[in-house]
Parts: sequence; C-alpha cells; structure tokens
Amino acid sequence: AEDYSTVWSSDTGGTYPGPGGAISGAGDVLAWALGRLDYPVDWSTVRAWRAWLNRFQLSGYVAEPVDPWDLIQDAWLDSLLPVAVVIRDGRLTIIPWRYDAKRSEAVRHIEVGPGLTHPGRIVYELDRVRSRFQVSTALRSDGDAREVLTAEPRPLEYSAALIRQRSTSNRVLARARTLVGEVAEIQTSAWCGDTATAFLSLYWQAVRGLVTRYVTVQDITGEYEELQDGDVVTLTYADAGISSALGLVSRDRLSPVAQNLRVILLPET
Repeated sequence: AEDYSTVWSSDTGGTYPGPGGAISGAGDVLAWALGRLDYPVDWSTVRAWRAWLNRFQLSGYVAEPVDPWDLIQDAWLDSLLPVAVVIRDGRLTIIPWRYDAKRSEAVRHIEVGPGLTHPGRIVYELDRVRSRFQVSTALRSDGDAREVLTAEPRPLEYSAALIRQRSTSNRVLARARTLVGEVAEIQTSAWCGDTATAFLSLYWQAVRGLVTRYVTVQDITGEYEELQDGDVVTLTYADAGISSALGLVSRDRLSPVAQNLRVILLPET
C-alpha cells in the first residue's frame, strides 16, 4: 500500500500506557491485552508476529471498565487488523492472514493427485468484493470523526509500467470494479492511529475481497498435517487449470472429515 502519515490533535485520544510507557503498535497492544486475560497464551507465536502487526498503529482510550476480550474482538479484529485470535492446544494464539503474501513466503507446495484428492467442487463467492471503501477514523472527544478517508479506483493514463505494477490499492480496486461494479463499504474505525494504518487496513480488506476461490482437498496420507491456518502455500490442481497458485491454508475444522484441508487462493493482483 502507499505510504501516508499524519499527526493527530490531542482531542483524538492517545496511546495505551504499557509497562514501559505509551504503546501504539498493534502487536504490542494486542500482547498487552492478551496478557490481561485469565487464560494461557501462546506467547512464542504472539511475539513472532508482533513486529509484523506493529505496522498498524492504534490510538484511543478506554473511558470505562471493559473486558479485554471484548476490546480485542470488537475494536481491533476483522476490519482493522488481518489477524484472528483462536484457541489452539489449550492456549490463545494469533493467526495472521497475509493476504499480501509473496511466493517467497510459501512453506509448502500442494499438488492434487495420489494421496491428496479433491472431494468436491471449487467454491466461488463474491460476497466481500468491494470497489470503494470509506472509513471514519480516530474520534474526537465530541464523537466526531477526525478523518473520513476514501479508497477507490483512480482513472490513470494507460502505460506499460502501470500494467506491470503489482499489488497497489488502485489496481486491486479497479479489478474489483470489473467484478461487481460500484459496490461500497462504509466503516468506522475509531482505534485507527494514523492515515497510513487506515489505508493499510483498507488495502488488505480490498485484497481479501478479491479472494473468490476456495479449494478443499482431502489429505488421505496425512502428508500435510503440519500445515496450520494462515500458512502460505502454493497449489497445483491440473484438472482445474490451477498451476502453482498462491494461497493460504484454512483448515475446515467443522468438517466431519478430519483430513480436509481448505486452501484460499489469493488473487493475482
């Protein structure tokens, strides 16, 4: 995503007071909140992704007593941060959904064939495709938004360089417009700490919206049982014309078939 920066005035709220002073990076704040839950935490995973999450800056204040879990779920996840907090092996852990992953980050290549079958149809959906986002950020003390930001395709002059350019907000949203036309989503993200975070958040949501294909495979031999939710992989399924497609693992834990492994195919933006 493009780089932006801003300075918020004092009436927009401030950063969290941590043990060593104020903290604003989402990774630090999330670790701070998880540490206040009366539940075991997988700290090795939380710390491993802390720097990655600190790209997102949070700003705000708590005016009354609140359960840390409600704060995590209602204020920060889903629309602001591309992570999930789940229970795994009896501990809380985080799953980073890297919709902007690169091929160099893939940990395994999955190929449909002997020992790895495709039991059903490839699922297509357009539910989250949006060609325009509007977000109100950082509330003032009077409840009004400090900034209202819009991300939408900008008409650009054709150039070969533009066509070669990958993974920009403009390119992603322009592709979304070809799929669904003018479809907007309006959000309020009061904990967004700066303009850079707002556009970074809107960017990953726009890329997530272009995820329209899910492939479920059945790992009969258990060769891929070590793969976890959020792992970056590549997938080849020759009968469906899929060759080394980049994807994210999302295990189907509600399936009665324990070996089912779902791969979210990332859009080639």
